[in-house]
Amino acid sequence: MAYWLSKFVFSGLIIGVSACAAPTPEASESDALTETSVAEDTEESGIGSVDVRSPALQEIVATDATIEVLAEGFTWPEGPVWVEDEQALYFNDVPENKMYRWTAAPGGELFLTPSGGATAETAPTMREPGANGIIEWAGAPGKLLLADHGARGLSVLDPATLTRDTFVSSFEGQSLNSPNDIVARSDGALFFTDPPYGLRGLNDAAEKELAHNGVYLYQDGAPLKLVIDDLSFPNGVGLSPDESTL
Repeated sequence: MAYWLSKFVFSGLIIGVSACAAPTPEASESDALTETSVAEDTEESGIGSVDVRSPALQEIVATDATIEVLAEGFTWPEGPVWVEDEQALYFNDVPENKMYRWTAAPGGELFLTPSGGATAETAPTMREPGANGIIEWAGAPGKLLLADHGARGLSVLDPATLTRDTFVSSFEGQSLNSPNDIVARSDGALFFTDPPYGLRGLNDAAEKELAHNGVYLYQDGAPLKLVIDDLSFPNGVGLSPDESTL
């Protein structure tokens, strides 16, 4: 059950809107790990507690489950996804531009750096060029779908070859900001959030082309649809079990 708990703890289940000032680029950089820092497994320990608001949660998380620390030493981990076929948890350390892969043995290991799809020219101009949210998607079986700050779009990553394909990066001819999180509907449609966290200057960034920070609907073969345009910094996104509520 540890992987389910990790997904709840990291990502939440609803759209999250920033209620406090965004961290400054300087703060993120000053807290950065050195290249000698290594994410290691900790001794098994329990932290926090599970706040059950619906009995339906008990179908996923046992009532006596504890939250275990699997690995530590990151600036901040984001976007975890459990891949059942590999018995592995993938997640990003966004400001460090690194992706990690955790398995029961050997634990947390660096999987991909850089994790984001920025070019050598654009990466230095970005506040956070690393990838953020990760999900599995029926539209790309066996691969990982990334909310890719660096590419300023959605990218499909092949874990076997580490090749990536960015398949959406603009809305009505203007570059997206820096997609943050994604959720897939049962029919394969995607909802994703697009705050400016990846851009230096955030809303004031010279590279920001869109006036809004949107939530979008992507459907194969259809134009990208803006579904929410009045949130300040849309972040995590999820669907209710019946998919009637975003």
